[in-house]
Amino acid sequence: MKLKTDKKTIFVILLFIAGLSLLLYPLVANQWNTYRQSKLLNSYDAQVAQMERSGEIDYKEQWSKADAYNQSLKPSILPDSFAVAEATEDNKEYFSCLNLTKDGMMGSVEIPKIDIKIPVFHTTEDEVLEKAAGHLQGSSLPVGGEGTHTVISAHRGLPSASLFTDLDKLAEGDHFLLHILDETLCYQVDLITVAKPDETGALSVEEGEDLATLLTCTPYGINSHRLLVRGHRVDYVESAMEDVPKSLFGVSPHTSYLLWVITGLAVTGIVIGGLYVRERRAPAAAAVEQTTPVTKVFTLEHREYMEYADNETYTGYREYADNENDNGYREYTDNDVYDGYKEYTDNDTYAGYREYTDNDTWEDCREYNDRE
Repeated sequence: MKLKTDKKTIFVILLFIAGLSLLLYPLVANQWNTYRQSKLLNSYDAQVAQMERSGEIDYKEQWSKADAYNQSLKPSILPDSFAVAEATEDNKEYFSCLNLTKDGMMGSVEIPKIDIKIPVFHTTEDEVLEKAAGHLQGSSLPVGGEGTHTVISAHRGLPSASLFTDLDKLAEGDHFLLHILDETLCYQVDLITVAKPDETGALSVEEGEDLATLLTCTPYGINSHRLLVRGHRVDYVESAMEDVPKSLFGVSPHTSYLLWVITGLAVTGIVIGGLYVRERRAPAAAAVEQTTPVTKVFTLEHREYMEYADNETYTGYREYADNENDNGYREYTDNDVYDGYKEYTDNDTYAGYREYTDNDTWEDCREYNDRE
């Protein structure tokens, strides 16, 4: 019986560990990716600061170069940001802009309402979108200016990173920031639309406007369409951005990793507690009158007894009732819970007498209860 109990305990422990691992994976993976993104941003800032001190950066030249590139862009049909990127003859010029550290990182995008700040790299290739946001090549570089429209894209619903998962929580009037070179560009959301992957008209430049669009897949988990959150350029007020409330448990159920873990642990604790209480109450429950249908009835030496065999609850349970020798005698044999447990009820000689023999838990224990 002890061996069976140990196996059951090990199984419950392994099941608990497996469930806990599934609950913790999104939280741990997202925290790791957040740490990696923060490390990338810190490394970028440190490299740029070092280049500034050594006089390697001419910001005026960098801005002028990016503006010139934007002016050279010809109106064209933009590609789907999540399609496989194709090499073009403009790649060399494109990668020479906003690439101070020569690793493709342009800067970062920050969305205070959903509490994210992630790096922005050149292109929307798979390698980029697995870890950060990407600039949609063919759209304006994110340096602002009249007659520009930059598009920043990121995945939604990755198990290892939140990225733009909560982008649908933005509403008109909310703000997002682009940290580029030595400036912070602020945009106020003025249009939220859903389009098919090949419907890119909403990403075109509008004369006299300074626009930026955040783009991701939708609906969540299906990804058949594209969610476009567009904003127009406004003055950046740092204090206003700091007043946006932050949520401890995430903005939506998709990113409420900590809440899911706490809920899962609570449910697991309740289940384990229930099993423990059930195990402790099991001996007392044996005294309750048995109502399960009898599986076999035997008559042996004038002693009629009922045997419950191959029964989940009463396997190996024998009850001797109304016979001369063992009136009201219940015997549990070969039973995981009550192995070797004998209970005498409604018996003139042994009323209320319980005898535990050859039992791992109550071996050689005799209990006299309500005995005349």
